[in-house]
Amino acid sequence: MSTLTSTTEAQSSPVDASQLQAALEALKANPNFLQALGQASQSAAEQLPKRVQFREAQKTLLESLFEETAHPNRQKKEEVARKANLSYNQVKRWVQNQRYRMKRKPNESSPSSSYRKSV
Repeated sequence: MSTLTSTTEAQSSPVDASQLQAALEALKANPNFLQALGQASQSAAEQLPKRVQFREAQKTLLESLFEETAHPNRQKKEEVARKANLSYNQVKRWVQNQRYRMKRKPNESSPSSSYRKSV
């Protein structure tokens, strides 16, 4: 148990100002490090996929699929993807997100939701 205590104490000990100053000087001495760090963060941001806004015809196809069943099989998702000129993953993700939205949306017709509002 003493090793656990000493490890915890070492983690919570304050950082000496001279240690911070030394680290800052090391960063100033190596500008390539800062430049590489900036480029890495910039390239990571560029790799994120852009958000897609579906056209009305695509939304209609996706909504009709979801109205038919909240858990469509792969064949139905692939068929809608082909008709809507979308990838299978876009359709799959849209259906997942739609299920989440419906779950989060309060159901006005259920008695339990009115009970929660009155309490």
